Amino acid sequence: MPGKCISADQVAFSSLRMIPTRFALGQAAGTAAALALERKVGDIRCVNVTELQRTLSCDGIELDPLKHRPFAPEITDDPDKAL
Repeated sequence: MPGKCISADQVAFSSLRMIPTRFALGQAAGTAAALALERKVGDIRCVNVTELQRTLSCDGIELDPLKHRPFAPEITDDPDKAL
């Protein structure tokens, strides 16, 4: 399962343990591995980050954190305004 082999402090890990974050990490890892194989890059750390980001974006992954929506609904008295 993605996210199990990550080292982070307690605050960062509280976000990393969330399922949507793990999905995104798995998608990024798989895409990086595919690019490494396609480009015949021996060391995955040498994959072109700009190309990886462009590929993820084309695959529908939102990379701009300012555009992310919260997963939990906001508290409101009007059900029509809830997420």
